[in-house]
Amino acid sequence: MKAKLGTYQVTFQDDVKIIVGNNYKSWLTHATEYASWRFGRWGKGTMSREEIADHVKSVEYSDVAFVDDGGLKYASPEAYQEVIDDETKKDGKYRTSYALLKDEMIASPQLLAQLRKELRRL
Repeated sequence: MKAKLGTYQVTFQDDVKIIVGNNYKSWLTHATEYASWRFGRWGKGTMSREEIADHVKSVEYSDVAFVDDGGLKYASPEAYQEVIDDETKKDGKYRTSYALLKDEMIASPQLLAQLRKELRRL
């Protein structure tokens, strides 16, 4: 499945949320790296690959372009809003707020399955 341009929100079972998009790597790679680092044995956590995959609660998608500050991999919703604000100040172009973006996101069982499959392959 080819990665769509847009913005993705990944929510984990402990309600941690990250915002990811496609830039120099795909949203899937960024989300996989984050989950492995945050919850896996090679990062801060102790979960197995299977446990990490099961820990993903949902993936939501919006067609709204991912706001990238030149290397953003992933961010919490609060940090992502700061990036939106900073990028808007730089060039004066309006960008949506996270609050509006969140309302436009649609849950995608297919993207959830794709992420879980990728996490199990690590």
